[in-house]
Amino acid sequence: MRNLTRLKSLQALEAAARHGSFVGAASELDVTSAAVGQLVRSLEDWVGYPLFRRTRSGTERLTPVDEAQDALEDIAQGLDRLEAGLRKLRGRAARSVVVVTASQALVANWLLPRLNEFAVLYPAIDVRLDVSDRVIDLGQGEADIGIRCGLGSWKGVKATHLMGRKSSRSVIIGCCRRASRPRQDGLPSKR
Repeated sequence: MRNLTRLKSLQALEAAARHGSFVGAASELDVTSAAVGQLVRSLEDWVGYPLFRRTRSGTERLTPVDEAQDALEDIAQGLDRLEAGLRKLRGRAARSVVVVTASQALVANWLLPRLNEFAVLYPAIDVRLDVSDRVIDLGQGEADIGIRCGLGSWKGVKATHLMGRKSSRSVIIGCCRRASRPRQDGLPSKR
């Protein structure tokens, strides 16, 4: 019988080792750095020794000890295999869906001409449009991305300047909720 009760701890260990910090791992895993630290400490308690050499400064604050370093390749490959297996289970449903909300004018004049190129670059992502001038709450999951005119100082969202002068009120801003920010490979993050 397999003992897979420590998957989250292994995920935290692998991410912390790759980033060299709990902060980097936390950003990737969409949790707090304290949560990553707690997961790693629970794994350290289980194995009976520290898994990282910790320093207070430098670019890499965490360095895996030799035993952890030896295990990390297997752990990373195992996590990759689990993810691949889950994708196979989901089959066609594994396509990511990104819901974009924008005004009718933005959709017609700016977004639609760009959607075909996006579909070619990211064939595994379906884009669903919510065409509305109503400002919706991205934090509540009504949409993943919002494109609006404004200065981008909305609470609870990550805003990115898309076009227009930054000092102008007519600037176009793309906003997304935290869980929808792109991963390193450019695909939406998964929880």
